[in-house]
Amino acid sequence: MNATTVRMILAAGIVLYVLTDGRISWDLPAGGGSSGGPYTGPLSTLHAAAASMDPKDRAVLSEAMAAAGEMLEADRLGLVTTTEELQRYVRAVTEFDYVGIGKPTQKYPAVAKAFQAELEKAVGTDVAPVTPAIRSAVVAALAEASKATR
Repeated sequence: MNATTVRMILAAGIVLYVLTDGRISWDLPAGGGSSGGPYTGPLSTLHAAAASMDPKDRAVLSEAMAAAGEMLEADRLGLVTTTEELQRYVRAVTEFDYVGIGKPTQKYPAVAKAFQAELEKAVGTDVAPVTPAIRSAVVAALAEASKATR
């Protein structure tokens, strides 16, 4: 992992802290959807995998995905320049021990696998420059993944 990726990950953590005023809300909407109804979005595989997660873990991971998407969208300096860096940045969201829940990739391998599949749909598997279209697709995928894991 290079220094830029580490800085982006730390920044994402700071944004998560700021967005939650230092607290994570453990109150989840009924039915798992952001509007209180059942999730009906395009990431049904991720949503189904996340259903097995502890509700607090789902809330934390959902917030982390939302914050990561917001950080990526706000990357006006263009710190993430290749799809390889982008994948490392996004994968890092599932590698941290947020608020003591443990690394989601280890604790919930089915969620990690579904998340990786969605990431590959947005980014692809080849190393290439990050275009505005790729960046937008990943930001949208992270926002949707946040909803699907909630």
